[in-house]
Amino acid sequence: MSKDVNDDSTSQYYGKLNRDDTTVISDEDRTIEGEKLFEDKDENKEDDVKPPTSRAKVNDQQQQDEHHQSIQLTQTYTQPVQQEELRPFDKAVGPFYYRQHRILNVIETGRENLIDPVHEFKEFTEAAQQPALQQMQKFLFETLRFACGMLNTRSNGTIHFGISDDAKIIGIPVSRKAEFEEKLGHYKEKCFQGTATKAAADCIRPPKFVLVKGASTVLYVIEIDVVPSIAHCKGKSFLVKLPSFQPAESKSAKITLEKEEVLFVRKESSTISLKGLNQLAEFIQNQMPTLDAERESAEKQAVIFTRQTSTTSLAEKFIRLLCCNQKTLDASFFPILVVNTPEEKFKESLNSLRESFRFLQDIDWVAVFDFDPRSLEDGLCNLYREKKDNILGDPSTFGGKSDLSELMNEVQFPEVTSWIFCNGRAHVGECPLNRMDWNRERSRGIKDAVRFFCRENVVPAGRAIVVFCLLSDEIELMLEVFFEFHSFLGGVDYLMCVSESHDTFYSWMKEVAQKCDREEVLDRSVVGMPWDEVQEEVLRMKGLSHESQCFIPTPAGSRRVLKDRDKNMLRDLEVISQNECDSTPIEKDKEAFEIFRKEKELQFYKGHKVEWWNFWFTDRHYNQVLQREKFDDLKDKVYDKLKLKDSELRMGTVTLYHQPGAGGSTLARHVLWHCRKKYRCCVVKKVTEDTCNQILKLRDYGEQNTELCLPVLVLVEDIDEMELRDLCAGIESATAHRGIRCASLVSVVLYCKMRDLETPPTTRSSRLATSGDFVLLDQELSEGECNWFTMKLKSLEDDPEGLEMYDPRHMISFMILKENFNPDYVKKTVKGILEGIDRPEKSLLKYIALLNSYVADSSVAVACCDCLMGISHFNVRKNQDWEFLLSKSAKLLLLEMQKFSLGSVKAFKMVHPLVAKEVLDQLKAQDCQSMSQVALEFLKSKLFQTKSYAKKDLVEMTTEMLKKRKKVEYGDDYTTAFSPLIDNIISCESYHSAAEVLIEGSSCFTEDSFLTQQIARVYIKAKDFEKARTFAKKAVDKNPTNSFILDTLGQVYKEQLMSKYMRYVSYGEILTPADAVDAIVLAFHAMDSFRQSQDANEKDYNADNEAGYHGELSVCFKLLDILMQVDEFSSQEKKLRRYLTIEEDKPPSIALPWAVHHKDLKSLKLTVGQSLEWIADYVTTFKSAPNNDYDNLRLRRIKGNYFDHYDNYRKYFGEQDSSPPPELEAKDLNEWRRRRVIHLGGDHFRNIFELVTEQTEEAKAKLLQIKNLLKENEPRNYFDLKNLISVNLALSCLDSNIRGIASCQELFEMAKCLLQLSQVAEARSDLYPYYFLSMFLWPREDMKIEYHNLMFQDALNGLKDCYQAREKRMESSQYGMRKMARKWQGRPRKPITLFFLSKGKGLQAFVHISKLSVSNPASLGKKDHRDRFWHSPRVNDCLLQLSGILKDRNTLLAQNMMMGDDSNKRSIEVQLSIPIDSPGFSQEPVTFYLGFSWEGPVAYNVERYNRHEGKAIDYPVGQKRQQKLEADSGNEGKERIRLEDLKKQQDKLNKKLQSIKDLKTRRRSGETLERNQIDKIKDEKNVRHQLEEVIKKIEGHWMEQSDDFT
Repeated sequence: MSKDVNDDSTSQYYGKLNRDDTTVISDEDRTIEGEKLFEDKDENKEDDVKPPTSRAKVNDQQQQDEHHQSIQLTQTYTQPVQQEELRPFDKAVGPFYYRQHRILNVIETGRENLIDPVHEFKEFTEAAQQPALQQMQKFLFETLRFACGMLNTRSNGTIHFGISDDAKIIGIPVSRKAEFEEKLGHYKEKCFQGTATKAAADCIRPPKFVLVKGASTVLYVIEIDVVPSIAHCKGKSFLVKLPSFQPAESKSAKITLEKEEVLFVRKESSTISLKGLNQLAEFIQNQMPTLDAERESAEKQAVIFTRQTSTTSLAEKFIRLLCCNQKTLDASFFPILVVNTPEEKFKESLNSLRESFRFLQDIDWVAVFDFDPRSLEDGLCNLYREKKDNILGDPSTFGGKSDLSELMNEVQFPEVTSWIFCNGRAHVGECPLNRMDWNRERSRGIKDAVRFFCRENVVPAGRAIVVFCLLSDEIELMLEVFFEFHSFLGGVDYLMCVSESHDTFYSWMKEVAQKCDREEVLDRSVVGMPWDEVQEEVLRMKGLSHESQCFIPTPAGSRRVLKDRDKNMLRDLEVISQNECDSTPIEKDKEAFEIFRKEKELQFYKGHKVEWWNFWFTDRHYNQVLQREKFDDLKDKVYDKLKLKDSELRMGTVTLYHQPGAGGSTLARHVLWHCRKKYRCCVVKKVTEDTCNQILKLRDYGEQNTELCLPVLVLVEDIDEMELRDLCAGIESATAHRGIRCASLVSVVLYCKMRDLETPPTTRSSRLATSGDFVLLDQELSEGECNWFTMKLKSLEDDPEGLEMYDPRHMISFMILKENFNPDYVKKTVKGILEGIDRPEKSLLKYIALLNSYVADSSVAVACCDCLMGISHFNVRKNQDWEFLLSKSAKLLLLEMQKFSLGSVKAFKMVHPLVAKEVLDQLKAQDCQSMSQVALEFLKSKLFQTKSYAKKDLVEMTTEMLKKRKKVEYGDDYTTAFSPLIDNIISCESYHSAAEVLIEGSSCFTEDSFLTQQIARVYIKAKDFEKARTFAKKAVDKNPTNSFILDTLGQVYKEQLMSKYMRYVSYGEILTPADAVDAIVLAFHAMDSFRQSQDANEKDYNADNEAGYHGELSVCFKLLDILMQVDEFSSQEKKLRRYLTIEEDKPPSIALPWAVHHKDLKSLKLTVGQSLEWIADYVTTFKSAPNNDYDNLRLRRIKGNYFDHYDNYRKYFGEQDSSPPPELEAKDLNEWRRRRVIHLGGDHFRNIFELVTEQTEEAKAKLLQIKNLLKENEPRNYFDLKNLISVNLALSCLDSNIRGIASCQELFEMAKCLLQLSQVAEARSDLYPYYFLSMFLWPREDMKIEYHNLMFQDALNGLKDCYQAREKRMESSQYGMRKMARKWQGRPRKPITLFFLSKGKGLQAFVHISKLSVSNPASLGKKDHRDRFWHSPRVNDCLLQLSGILKDRNTLLAQNMMMGDDSNKRSIEVQLSIPIDSPGFSQEPVTFYLGFSWEGPVAYNVERYNRHEGKAIDYPVGQKRQQKLEADSGNEGKERIRLEDLKKQQDKLNKKLQSIKDLKTRRRSGETLERNQIDKIKDEKNVRHQLEEVIKKIEGHWMEQSDDFT
């Protein structure tokens, strides 16, 4: 027999066991420490057997203690029968032993199949007590009689001495083993006669002595194996003369032979003799030939089976067990490895380990339990870390953690392998322990670790595969882990054992069989397979399609190896190798290569994302991927960014907008494939806090000089544009943190953004297109692209295997493009496939289609579907799991994919977005359901019963489907009130149905306050304000500090107010004071909620929500509109204004009805003024983010709302009369003047400088009037001083010759008073006092005021602190990426710079930006225009050039001329407007212009100072400056087109584009168009061009209205 074993032969070796038989652990279960198996070392020695030492007795109590600890670690088994495993047939004893009083797991039987051995038991205890000669005769007699029966029956067999008839192990004393061997060898030749002598001698094996443990003396079981091989026995009959004992009547006793030869055979469980010539003749002539034939056939089958075991069967079994009945290890399973210390021969060197165990690197283990304390130094951990990352730890890591999510994050499950050192770690000084100490100190931690990985919400039920690799005979502690997994996983169905050594496995099996079903364990074990063969099988399983090394390009044009471990450390990225798919082993096997090629092609055409192999095959003329007509356009835009030099920006972005299923992802990857030779390219698999760092690591990898690195091309998809802006901001922050300075960009992002199917190109998308960084891909193929698909399909059909392999039903995604997205084709195809699908597959398809239709790039993890598909958590894994048993029809519609956001698990999605929509529509129709009913069914489905950790992802997708609106801020083309699903239900059904779906969602996800908020918003739209208020309050109760939810509660009251009362305003109806009370109550409820929203926004450092301020102002003015309809006021604004602003004014008709509301109504001016001031400060302080269209749009929207609110504020609280009433007292007169200032627009810094930009005499007159009014007020409050300083600065900027403007000294004194008032006021700290003081105290010649350095420094520090508090920017530890509860739209805002230091004196030292602005401020964002601006005569003649020294790339030190010789105070830190980016930075003298921003002084136009020539030299700040500056002329005199006309043109052109799209749709559906309609389609390109030009002009107008300055 071969050493190798398979399923059946393993059973043969280890014996059979009835499944009902069970075992119990006894005190003898463990090997006595230090005890050695007794071996016969000297055949000539009479007494070579010694009893065990007394140490065994001493250790009895120790064994018992250890036993009890083991019982605590594992499950307690109280089963009655104690079974023992047989010694393997015809094998050496080795370390094998029996335990006394155990029962062997076989009985005395007759022959079965001639190969499985027959057993006969002899207790032999009485014979053992007899004299040696008589004992030997008895031994020989029974052995030879049994052997003769076996030889004639041609059946394998074993006779056992020391075993009772009931198979109980007794044991016999053996003093001289050699004598038994010698006597048997002598008598088997003597007792058999003739030609049978040699055959019998060969077939009867020498006796084997198996030690019996647990006895008080040394006992053995003697076993003799009989193997009647056909080579020795064919045609032979065996007759024997049995030995008999001759008593000592004569000289001496002796053994003699019986005179008569006897032929014995085995009949059932007995050995009988054949008597008489007739019986002998019958047997020899008739039965013996048949037995010979049966034996020969059995041996041939055994040989074939044994050979298969060593070459094929073991390999197949290994892959079957590891891959759960599949050919590859599926991503839906979670492999866990348990290993002990390898044998010393493996640890001689790392190469020795690598040669045998490199396969461990090729499997993504979620955890490794390692019993080798030196594994990190010279063991498997060291080997694994060559290629992959892992987290080192010990079992204690998993104990004492109540928060499972926190623990999963800590060990980075399942993305990174947790390497658990089970018995010490040499690298931290933890020594290995013996079993007793280990049980006491470390077993609990092991149990915690095993429990963690067996939890269903960590590793999904039925998805674990635990592999035990027995690398040496140190298995004692490893067994404890086996029993733990066995206990927690409910059996051995999720465990497998691999052992190269039979002896090691025998020892393992002996222990395991005490608690587990022996045959089940054997079925899950692979024994005798060499480790190098295991390695080959794993490599074969992984495929031969991977290149050996990953090469990435270098700046010098060569290439560099990216090591496997370093590549795997970039977990968020898929790095594209320069030699991707090149030089793989599969190319050498033509047949395998062809199969592989077709598999990749079919997989792509079915709907899977394109793989790099598809491009590789295309490059080799297999033509698998169509090069789209938009390819060159997109490639050129990407290359333009990659080659961009000397840009201030660190990031470049090219956006590919594509409709679902149009091939956008393929086109984007095609560009990356094209760029991989010259640039380092990668795909972002998921976005985490470390993604930005990983991108920069890829950029800098292996480079000494990071300033020379080329930009990394990064493909980003599956995220919205808000997240993209955060990613780009993070890359820029990480770049700054690393101090990277280079002439080129750091990274170029190719952003693949999906657009709606029905949405035409809009203003937003077209506006992006004007930047040149935009490509649009629609669901429409050109004629040439259609021809490619037609020809490709024909070539596939011409393939000999094409009829079966390339069935169009198997290539739905390909056929949809081939049919040019024809909806009729999709409908017909889906209908035909659905006819072959039954429940629950239809439910699965419906739910996945629902998610795919409403959540972009969604997919459902396989583990989440287990409950839905009716799979028991502990289903015996002898058959395939449910996902492999799906019907063929279902598989046509579903795609298997890797979900990297969950750690690369397997998930399902529909093959194409159009298919998802059609499947949903058809299944909805089949079940006669509305969309709301489908959604409710989905929310109540068994999908959400899963305990898998992937449930979190399913919940996130579901809540996104229920509540995520489309918003321009997210990169969508338009903004909706609700999510697309809820919008659909509202439009097709009712608000009630939509609310019902949201209520069910809220009950499923009870902690989600925003779902409850959405219910309230639906009821607001339905005008069911009672329910709206109920759910809004519930949302507030769940999340009382969220400004957005508090705003929704305010909206409930606001909408109820408008619904009930705005008709009075619209139709001019009169209200009585009593009728208006409810309006007042509702309004103040709303304003109270909005104020709470404001407070929450201020307290939340991560929020950026101005809605509470707009809400309060809107409600206030609507309330005042309503009060104007009260008969007391009768549309008399003056009368209402008097009531609101004068405390004593309470007309009799309203005095009583409004008694409890007078105080609130009269406080409106104060509270509303504060909200209006907040908005004004907001739009005054921050400037638009560069290259952030959405943030700019948001600021413009806020500004627009502000002007509307301010007009109403002036209307109701501003004093319209130019003269005050004569009877006013001084205090009231001061208030009248302030109200008059409000009416004139002089109540805020922003409003005052709005008048400056008008540049009219009327504006000048208003400013003078404001100044005079404020100047008359005594005493002056904060309002007076702030606006008086502002208006004097404004007048000075407008016309320096105006008489009566305050001097710089006077304004300085006012600013000091303003600071004092701000410090004692209850209002929040303000920027203005610090801003004014930092300007007035800036050191300069002829200041006209007394310089105070301490005050100046305090002003600079105070200004910076106040600004940063207002900005509410939070820097995280990860290179400045913001950790926000709600992601912010773009990079941190920069403060506006409104004043510059000029060459003038007094107030003329400060010049407003309006005096410097060019005709089109938008051009200041471009470097060449900015160069012309700073070097224009207007700027050079006006601004004062200062000198300083560069401190670093972001800061310079300006000279403080007022500090004399005090060197410690002679410098002032000034931030640079743009960091210095030139290589070779040095701290050297520079010149600059000084601007005053809201964060502090800023240096512009920084240039090196040439001491020899006495002039400034351009300092590189971004681009190289042009040698010759173009004159800034020609633009200023251009005639400006009115904005309203441009918008009309834009609307007209958009309508034309929509009309063209409708015509194209009609043409695709087969309709014949008229000539003029065809001409319209041909004119599309021209219309788009006209639209782009109009949008450029509109943007110019927008930018001209902005205060932003770069």
